[in-house]
Amino acid sequence: MRIILVVATVVAMGCGTKKNPEACCVDEADCAGVGLPVGSTCDDGLLCRNNRCVELSCSSSASCDLLAPYCADGLCQEPCTDDAQCPGFGQTSAQRFCETAVCVECRAAMNDCGVAAPVCDAGTCRKCELNDECNSGVCTADGSCAAETSIAYVAPAGSASSGCTRNEPCSFARALDPGINRPYVVLANGSYQFAGTRDLDGLRSFIGEKGGRPRLSNTMAGPVFKLGSGADIAFDNVEIRGATSTSPSAFDGNGIECPSNFQKSTVRVSRSVFTQNSVAGLLARQCNVEVRETTFVANARGLEAVDVMGTIERSTFALNTGIGISLDAGLYSVTNNFIYRNPRGIDLNLTTAGSVFEFNTVADNSMTGVSCVANTGQFAFPNNLIGGNGNNIDPQPPGCVFSSSMIVAGDTAPLKFKSPSSIPYDYHLTPGSIAIDQISTSTQVRDFDGEARPYGNGHDYGADELH
Repeated sequence: MRIILVVATVVAMGCGTKKNPEACCVDEADCAGVGLPVGSTCDDGLLCRNNRCVELSCSSSASCDLLAPYCADGLCQEPCTDDAQCPGFGQTSAQRFCETAVCVECRAAMNDCGVAAPVCDAGTCRKCELNDECNSGVCTADGSCAAETSIAYVAPAGSASSGCTRNEPCSFARALDPGINRPYVVLANGSYQFAGTRDLDGLRSFIGEKGGRPRLSNTMAGPVFKLGSGADIAFDNVEIRGATSTSPSAFDGNGIECPSNFQKSTVRVSRSVFTQNSVAGLLARQCNVEVRETTFVANARGLEAVDVMGTIERSTFALNTGIGISLDAGLYSVTNNFIYRNPRGIDLNLTTAGSVFEFNTVADNSMTGVSCVANTGQFAFPNNLIGGNGNNIDPQPPGCVFSSSMIVAGDTAPLKFKSPSSIPYDYHLTPGSIAIDQISTSTQVRDFDGEARPYGNGHDYGADELH
């Protein structure tokens, strides 16, 4: 009977074996099933297969099995010990490196991955997602790392005449010179002060080098940056600050100004800060806007947009002296944002069907949390957390529907915000909040921090999903 069992094992595994008469089992359930004591394991060099201890002989890893996939010294074994044993049984030719006892595609910090999927993540090559995952400092829209030849490298004390290379960085003004004309500008950490507004045209991305956040300001009156007609400009990991107006009636003290023009421009901002701008951190008029993971703090207005298509997500609008967000006409998606401690949180003056305002936390704005005017049709705004404002929603015409949001008119203590009353203010939820696990369905799958929704028995109201 034992000989028959061993022969069956040989057929199933496709490997030569040397029978060992000792029976074995691999876990408590397996041991109970065959009536063996727990801990009935095999001697060194033998593997438990079909409750028998066997040696698995091999000529290459291709002749092993999934449970002992690597061929070493003529025997199949569970761990690999050398790159020559890779790939193991059932693995692809890309898994060519033995790392921590298994064959993987790539090793950390070894440049094993190709151009199309340049990042090594837990032994697997994938597309880049962040600029700081690339040695060049730039992750492109298709998930590849940009070549240094397409990047102008800039430093606060950079040369006005160099080639803007990594070894010889140039000044900010030099990077904009038509003779340089590269789509990506990587800024070394430090302070960049311009004597006048910088006009931006064409297609270009400005990226703060990892390990810091470059500060960009205009020492004269007017915007720090102004977009030209048809421009498509991106900012990542920068701070834009301190813009002042040319006159009390000019209202041009904006960090970034994207004015009305006959060819709509686009401004894209991520992981950045707008602060101490005397009018708006970002002003967009008929200029499409994408804002992600960005903080607008201590401006007169955080973000003001008029008649644009806008995406605003996972961002913070706090302590601005006038209003956090003002959206007038246009089509907007506003999700997973914190809007707190402004006089007015957000103004929604909507004219186009399809705008989204969902999973935002609007709290402790002294005058109004949400001001909503629906000029055409009806707009439903579910899953927001609104509380502690002077007026939570004012006005609320019939076209603005917040019935699927949590609105707390009185004491907000049951919401259990992390630190709502002292610096640094923090409106994340803490255990025991009445906002937790209250929503059964939603199309949103991430929260302010990029963590998964739902977590637990349901979605949580507001920008934070407690994990």
